[in-house]
Amino acid sequence: MGEVSVVSCTAAVSHAPAEELAVEGAPARTPNDGKLLAAVRAASRGDELAFETVAKLHGTVVYRFLVLRLGNAQDARDALQETLVAAWLALPKLRDPHKFRPWIGRIAARKAAAIEAERQRARASALPARTADPPDTTTGLFVVEMLNGLPPILRNTLLLRYVLDLSERETACALRVPVGTVKSRTARALRRLSAEISGDTTGTDNRWGRDANASE
Repeated sequence: MGEVSVVSCTAAVSHAPAEELAVEGAPARTPNDGKLLAAVRAASRGDELAFETVAKLHGTVVYRFLVLRLGNAQDARDALQETLVAAWLALPKLRDPHKFRPWIGRIAARKAAAIEAERQRARASALPARTADPPDTTTGLFVVEMLNGLPPILRNTLLLRYVLDLSERETACALRVPVGTVKSRTARALRRLSAEISGDTTGTDNRWGRDANASE
């Protein structure tokens, strides 16, 4: 797929304001899942128009995930474009089209992590930081800040489950961990968010500091 086509796909699915995406509910499974599956199969055989259909059907969900994961609409657009390029190039290697959703979720999470690492390197090198967005008090920004307060392993799990709308098994496939790990991470993330919302974080600091580097 040409660069122009990928850019067009990215623009088509990333036009909504970040705050709207942040508060929008997790997508429900719809009859379009069958259309997505058919498009994935055709795209894996090199059909560019089919891949554009894939991007239109699932790209907005991936973009929502990236906005919440990165907390910055421009970074999310960059990550989305990189995700679409990587997905197009690797799609012929996807053996089971039914696993497309967790597969592209894993790609998106990897691209987001790479952008986040680049940010950290820039800060460590004392490079001029990206101009911050003006302060906002919208619910969307509040949600982003709450999610950003979670350790990465918990944040990724929660976003894959409730933003990309993956099942526990699909999330486990995307993260390459056991289903039991997905369940425990989800429960811990929800407890943390509940504690933050209620203002009761007693006894959570040590645990969440440890979780930042935990294996499950």
